[in-house]
Amino acid sequence: MAGRCVGVLCRRLCSSSAAPVAGEQVKPGFWERMKNKKFVLWTKHLLHDYGEACKDIVVGAKERPGKATLYISLLASVGICSSKAPSEDSFQCSLLEASSCLLLLSPWTRSGSSDQHVQRLMELRNEGRLRHINLIIFSLMYEAPYDPDSDLYSSQCSHLKPRWSEFPSRVLDIGFFGNWWLLQNKMKDFDINEEEFTHLPAHMRTISYNDLHSDENERLNQSKFRTVVISKDQLKQIEMSEDELNKIEMSKKQLKQTEMSKEDRLNQMEKSAEDQLDRIGRSTEDRLDQIVKSAEDKLDQIEMSE
Repeated sequence: MAGRCVGVLCRRLCSSSAAPVAGEQVKPGFWERMKNKKFVLWTKHLLHDYGEACKDIVVGAKERPGKATLYISLLASVGICSSKAPSEDSFQCSLLEASSCLLLLSPWTRSGSSDQHVQRLMELRNEGRLRHINLIIFSLMYEAPYDPDSDLYSSQCSHLKPRWSEFPSRVLDIGFFGNWWLLQNKMKDFDINEEEFTHLPAHMRTISYNDLHSDENERLNQSKFRTVVISKDQLKQIEMSEDELNKIEMSKKQLKQTEMSKEDRLNQMEKSAEDQLDRIGRSTEDRLDQIVKSAEDKLDQIEMSE
């Protein structure tokens, strides 16, 4: 009951169905006054025009579905590309990731072209000379001549600024569909140093697709996963070959021992011969000394007798 009473009171207050007093002028309501406003009329005409245009589009799409699908696909592709256009932060992240990947490798392993490209971009980043521009469908990273906070005269003078004709030479990277393509291309095979293969012949410096994906390579790759099956005859042959190898090793050891014994004998004979020669030499020296002494004694006696 309370809800019904409130609804009745609201309808009576909001309704304008009350009978006017005789001779009294009735004032128009708010909505009636708004209907005659220029802004409302303009909005009505604008919505009517848009409605007619939408109807024409629908009718044209029914008459020419191929053309309509082409236009819709183009608009959809533009919208997707604009939403996937990378920002400046994504380029900074990609650059830092590439730099960290190169730092994990030694200078003799990393690619020279990748290292030079990343080092140049890092220098421009540290100098504050990297600029980003969004062209709706794709993005560009280009090189600026000066830092934006620089107060040099050459950086502030409009006559000394680079011309638009030089802009293509200052482009550093192109961002499209969420990727920075030049940086990605430079980082391809970043862990291969091409200078290591400069001394090789020309036909050995490059590897084709067939060299890595040939049928022979695939067969060899699959063969290493197969189980090894050995027959009894093969086992016997292997055992015989092992026995032969053991015999050969034993014979080698015996030969080494005989050689060592021969060397020891030769060394002993050489030592004994040297000892005998030393003894002979010593005995001859002693005899000579005795002869010399006896001759000297005789000379002394002769001199004394005279």
